[in-house]
Amino acid sequence: MDPRQVRLLAAQSANFGFLAAHPLLLWYGAGAEWLVYANPWASLLRSRSFGEVLADELVRRTTVVPQGGSLHHLLRALGADGVLTPRVFAAFARLRDIGGTRYDPDEEPLVALDALRNCFTLGVWFHRALTGDRAPLGFVPPTPPPELLCDPPASPRKPPVHRVVPRPAVRGTGRGAGERLRAELRRYRTELAATRLRLTGSGSAVAAQRRAAAEADRMIAAADAARATVGTLLASLEPEVWAARRDVGRQASARISAGRREEFVARLRRTVPEPGNEPQARVELERRLAAAGWVVRNPHRRHPPDGLGVAVRNVPLCTGHADYLLYVDGSLVGVVEAGWAEVEPSGGEDDGVGTRPSGVASEVALAARLDRYRHRLTVEQRRTAWRRDHPLPFGYVSTGGETVFVNWLAPFPRPRDVTAFHRPATLARWMREADENPTAPTLRARLRQLPPPRARDLRAAQVEALRGLDRSLADDRPRALIQLAAGAGKTRTVIVASHRLLEHAGAHRVLVLVDRDNLARRLVQEFVDYRIPDDGTAPFAGRHPVERLSGATMLGSARVIVTTVPRLHAALNGAPLPDADDDPAHDSHPRDSPVEVPYHPHLPPETFDVIIVDDCHRATYGAWRGVLEYFDAFTVGLTTAPVQQTLGFHHENLVAEYPDEQAIADGVTVDFDLYRIRATATPTGLRVEAGPVVPRWERRTRAERYQEVERDLGYLGAPAGRPVVSGGELRLVLETFRDRLGTEIFPGRREVPKTLVLARDAVHADEVAALLRQIFARDDTFAVALTYGSRHAGYDPDELFEAFRSQPVPRIVVTDDLLATGVDIPALECLVILRPVRTAGCLARMKGRVARAIAPAEFRLVAGDALAKERFVVVDAVGITEGAVDEVVPLHRCPERELSLRTLLGRAARLDATPDEIATLAARLCRLRQRLTGAELAELAELGGQPLAQIVRGLVDAVAPEQLNAARAVGLDAVRGLMATAVRPLAAVPVLRDRILELHDNPGR
Repeated sequence: MDPRQVRLLAAQSANFGFLAAHPLLLWYGAGAEWLVYANPWASLLRSRSFGEVLADELVRRTTVVPQGGSLHHLLRALGADGVLTPRVFAAFARLRDIGGTRYDPDEEPLVALDALRNCFTLGVWFHRALTGDRAPLGFVPPTPPPELLCDPPASPRKPPVHRVVPRPAVRGTGRGAGERLRAELRRYRTELAATRLRLTGSGSAVAAQRRAAAEADRMIAAADAARATVGTLLASLEPEVWAARRDVGRQASARISAGRREEFVARLRRTVPEPGNEPQARVELERRLAAAGWVVRNPHRRHPPDGLGVAVRNVPLCTGHADYLLYVDGSLVGVVEAGWAEVEPSGGEDDGVGTRPSGVASEVALAARLDRYRHRLTVEQRRTAWRRDHPLPFGYVSTGGETVFVNWLAPFPRPRDVTAFHRPATLARWMREADENPTAPTLRARLRQLPPPRARDLRAAQVEALRGLDRSLADDRPRALIQLAAGAGKTRTVIVASHRLLEHAGAHRVLVLVDRDNLARRLVQEFVDYRIPDDGTAPFAGRHPVERLSGATMLGSARVIVTTVPRLHAALNGAPLPDADDDPAHDSHPRDSPVEVPYHPHLPPETFDVIIVDDCHRATYGAWRGVLEYFDAFTVGLTTAPVQQTLGFHHENLVAEYPDEQAIADGVTVDFDLYRIRATATPTGLRVEAGPVVPRWERRTRAERYQEVERDLGYLGAPAGRPVVSGGELRLVLETFRDRLGTEIFPGRREVPKTLVLARDAVHADEVAALLRQIFARDDTFAVALTYGSRHAGYDPDELFEAFRSQPVPRIVVTDDLLATGVDIPALECLVILRPVRTAGCLARMKGRVARAIAPAEFRLVAGDALAKERFVVVDAVGITEGAVDEVVPLHRCPERELSLRTLLGRAARLDATPDEIATLAARLCRLRQRLTGAELAELAELGGQPLAQIVRGLVDAVAPEQLNAARAVGLDAVRGLMATAVRPLAAVPVLRDRILELHDNPGR
């Protein structure tokens, strides 16, 4: 679009000139404004187009992946990824809904005016998020022609027309459309005058209000005068608009790092669309102080404030004044600055993606603004201060919408965003802690003194994760991410980390968030059963009480609270929380719209010092992220397969990594095979194809996967599959599973391995379980359905789960979502998938239910005719493994019927094995190791000069994408050299290879 014409339009537009850098938004907004009375319906269509262009711009900048290009799909994607706050989402939704509401034609101008005001609100929000500009921008209401302000005489009315428009925001009863329009215009004029109001340096308040009203009138008159010019400019630019929209549609999403994406999303969520004026900001600030338990009052010259928490407004100092001084139990402890700033402290220009330079300089500036108050206190004020060395340790800067807090007692005082003021009782507790421990007066100081984690009873990966977390907390980094392979012990890591925070850092309370309500109950029991390392007889719960969240006011003496995000959200909203078990309503299901999180006095933001999210994924930090952002706490996430959103939410602070291949090499988990059963309809009936499959695509490095936005499998181009629910197809698939079980899936096995079947829902699960019992001709204990409805059907899910986990029967459990993630069933050997899987991360978590290694003796108690758990099998009946997803690529890539272990070792001896052959060799050695005794492993270690696990680790590292892809970029000789180095410990010791073959060919001897 012609830049000169765009600049002229921006200069003449009363409400959208600030969008000059975004020509399409400017044109649609100014067009909706120009047509609001002349052609209200056309104005509504341009308002909707404004929303479409803005939503599309947000999708491009945040790299979210919508299902389609309509405004409905764009909003669903933005809402599910947590890009929008509830207030902004609702504003977009009003534009989206233009098109299907019945309305009175006489109200069309009023509806169009409301939509125009909505566009202005969204435009201001977007502009402020990009630029940091906080200057008050008021909506200038267009002046309608006189005939619209007069109600027509009563006459027979035509039936309402059906069009896509929302109802007007303000309705009256018994009033005409003209009167309602006049009322709306008066309201908008009052709001405009309020944005121009300045009390500082304006003399009396009355005079300031008069000047603001006069300025509002001048702005309205100027807009009316520019109307003709705006129409001419809009017409001149119209031929270029369609080409511009076409070009925008062809633009690919911006490629940005996870950190820059999160920075932009955080600023979008932090930005308030309408900050109002200075008096309004102070009213909101005082409302928030009162909600947090502070009594706001005017200063008293002779008596210091008494009471637990008092905020004294407009307090004179030696020079100047303080907006608010905070007193706790009569002692001066803090200051609040009503930080009415017209530019966000971080400042800077938009770089085209939505990010600006980091706010390090702004942190220093904010700290300096608050620090100056302690040098201006009077002698009397210093006398009432809690600490003479630092009389104002707690400082806030707040606009009423955004609040920043600094604790000067911390080792490195650093401003941080908070959603509300801390309660007086919280400051009183912090004061007591500082008095009791002067050398480490704050939690952040104590986090710098944590002892190193003890390696006893912990795996090396768990110890490394705890060390990384300690470093992150000591550096005062608000969020940290730990990546552990499924089955590597995330639960034990959570428990030990909680113990260390409570015992050694003096944390007040720890929140642990899990994915499902039934997992919360099991995790509480894990906490109860845990014995503190320093005292093996002392239970964790005996020293630190652990509870599930069962009510908003039932925290009691608990030091660890375990719950789900939806249950916590319900508590924050004051909803009753019954002690229900296995309640799917409180599970972390994905949402398409963001949640509203109000302030709750019994669950204030400082309720928890640390939040640990076990198995965090998009449902947690997407639409539900407002729940996490509400709390003023460190956030620690544990995940199996992080993606860009995960890494970005945690500020790219990945403190520990333990991928699946390393867990397999270390014997913590086992590798898997894929078996595909495909049922297709033909003219003559159903036909089934079945057999093992090995994906053959080049895998990405972990760094590449971490920078990939999480996408639904169906949108990757792979078939997301469909649930196998039809009777004939379902029977054919299950009969094929039965027939191939002992021949191809688990050759030589007579007993059915422990199998978990993933069904679509409870009804589907009951159907599958009944059909399995019929097909295998077994009794009711052979295959059972374990779903959310099991308890209501008279079964105890806990007893069923424990029997499946540790008893020979049942052999097969069919579940919906109850056991899909988060449970630990080491004896499982088979995962049958009969339903679509939403994302690759979800698939990785499902595999984690089956991947855990188990001691042979323990395994034989429930396995029947197997000596050891060497692998597990994923049976795919819906096609989810056919897409290019790294999570479906096993380490074992060459079937045994094609390449025996003897052949693989021979090629290793000749140093000419390919990467796939080396990966398969590593998998075969891992499977062999699972059934070897300690004496046999020691023998191999002596023959090879190093443990077998170390040899396998070298093989696994060589075929990892981090090394292999880099070698491929250099050339074929580099790949051969990398492979030769990996197999040299085997090639150099023939006796070691011979002994490995002997142990492999003679199992059980």
